[in-house]
Amino acid sequence: MIRAFAIGIGTTRIWLGLFEVTGLGSFESSFGPAFWISFSLHAAAAEVWLRAFPNPPELTRESPAASSSQPVTGPATSL
Repeated sequence: MIRAFAIGIGTTRIWLGLFEVTGLGSFESSFGPAFWISFSLHAAAAEVWLRAFPNPPELTRESPAASSSQPVTGPATSL
């Protein structure tokens, strides 16, 4: 989910503005490079984030049921 979100919120518009302000290209000619630059940067940032923080904090804490000495049983089901 983090990867999809990071790629979806690309900074294409910022790169387009930078290309136009610096005179490197018009909107039409710089859209492709701007898209791929933003796509690549966001995908790389998401990967770095996921590798730096592989487990969310809520998964690393011990749950109260796991710390009790009695086994936790669910509802009985019949097939």
